[in-house]
Amino acid sequence: MLGFKLNMIGIYCRISKRKEEGKDVSIAVQKDAGIKFATQFRIAYKLYIDEGISGAKGEIADRPMFAELFKEIEDKKISMVYCYDQSRIERNGNIWNLFVGIMLKNECKYYPEGKFFDLDDATNRFFSGILSLSNELYSSLTSKKVKDAIYKNVRQGKAHGLTAYGYEKDCNGFFELNSKEVKVVKKIYALSLKGIGTYKIAAMLNDEGVPTKFNKFKGTIKRKDDFTGKLTEYRKDKVKWRGNVVHDIIRNSIYKGERVWKGEIIKVPAVIDEQTWDNANKNLLVNKKNSGKRAEYHYLLNGLLICGNCGLEMRGKRRLKGNDNAYKCNGKKMITERCTESRGISIPKVEALIIRLLFIDSRFRSYLTSLVGKSDTNDNFKKKLDELNVNLNKAVKSRNRYLEIIANPDFKDYSPFLDALKKVDNEVSNTKENIQRIQIQISENELHSRKSILKNASKEYSLNSDFNSVKELIHQLISNIKIEHCKEAKAGKFTIEISFKGISEAVKLTSDWNATQWKCDSLNRMIIVDKEDYINFD
Repeated sequence: MLGFKLNMIGIYCRISKRKEEGKDVSIAVQKDAGIKFATQFRIAYKLYIDEGISGAKGEIADRPMFAELFKEIEDKKISMVYCYDQSRIERNGNIWNLFVGIMLKNECKYYPEGKFFDLDDATNRFFSGILSLSNELYSSLTSKKVKDAIYKNVRQGKAHGLTAYGYEKDCNGFFELNSKEVKVVKKIYALSLKGIGTYKIAAMLNDEGVPTKFNKFKGTIKRKDDFTGKLTEYRKDKVKWRGNVVHDIIRNSIYKGERVWKGEIIKVPAVIDEQTWDNANKNLLVNKKNSGKRAEYHYLLNGLLICGNCGLEMRGKRRLKGNDNAYKCNGKKMITERCTESRGISIPKVEALIIRLLFIDSRFRSYLTSLVGKSDTNDNFKKKLDELNVNLNKAVKSRNRYLEIIANPDFKDYSPFLDALKKVDNEVSNTKENIQRIQIQISENELHSRKSILKNASKEYSLNSDFNSVKELIHQLISNIKIEHCKEAKAGKFTIEISFKGISEAVKLTSDWNATQWKCDSLNRMIIVDKEDYINFD
């Protein structure tokens, strides 16, 4: 066989965008070839698929699944990497160098096109580097040609990419009006001119079952949460109208026949006349000014709460009118309708519970401190530091031996040892950098240990603390809070699981639907939330 232990094959697939059949290697073809390769070895495999992402991107973080592959190679979960060809891995020289470094460091084997390619071989690295430069050049030239072609088409009045709602492409690629969607656009402008707000218009369109732009497409779209950065997928055929979409339609000058492209105005078929567009936009600003000052609310736990029923984030929601005053699962929103089991939990009650646990209840803080002592993260760093120091000593001794050989006047041909010396020099340098990085990490951990933060947090907190100070203290200590609701005959019960930073053990509490008395099994006691614990940050 191959002479090393096999764990799992990572199959990486990438395509810049969906292309016509035969013009590029589709994701399906790449997947099938990779799975066939993995089947030959009879070991497990994992697929890493970046679809619609360019290989020319210079940051690994821009390619989520590629970044995950890197992490799992470093975690020793992946021992082999398959790709259809090198261009799937990169079209950027810097990314290629990073990939080679990660692979060699973790002794991971590389199989482009299903054939073993020894990245540790100097000749192979030389030719793969040339291929990387060729890939990067190809990407740059192609990108320029594509941009030039797009610009030419746009100036001629042709559409590019997904057209705005109300428009479609004719057989020659020029804009033409979609009669059904045009009626909806005109209705949006008419309702807005009557003083109806954008969110109300969106609700009316949803009640009438008016399809959105995305409803005619298959697949999913991803939206990034502004607060947490988390990506959530939604089925395109389930996407509903939203107020901000209606607002963008009113603001878009394309509907009066002016498409703006890189500062230039390109004439296209108009949906409404210019006067109607101007009046609607002026009216939009008047409505905004007349709406009064927007009520501002502060939520201590936004970014921490996770729905235990479906896994989506829970966000705070308060309204001046109505009884909404709860953290609710994002899956309960009208545009998603993904979560049917969860229930909103009172904002003041859950915030008061967290404040009581962290800053008021001395028994809970003592319990939490004991957990901190059981999971000193620096122990692992110190072990790693010892290993690196041993490796450094070995590498330094090897380097000294090579230097002695080269310096020996009796040796006439020492060229074979130069490559070995260069390799061991790199090893010494990299090991020193790793040692320095871990030493810094240990120092930071000791300076900002959970135990000291917990003690300092309880001292810093008071009923007079401002919102930002309290929020910062809470977010320093807690990584996430999972809230699950279990329906029962008349009401139900809540289970809260709190995960703390630097602690592997989570803390669970349960309560009935009233959420004022919480049972903490870890302490075998009840924790009562009093109204005195509530803080109003409005």
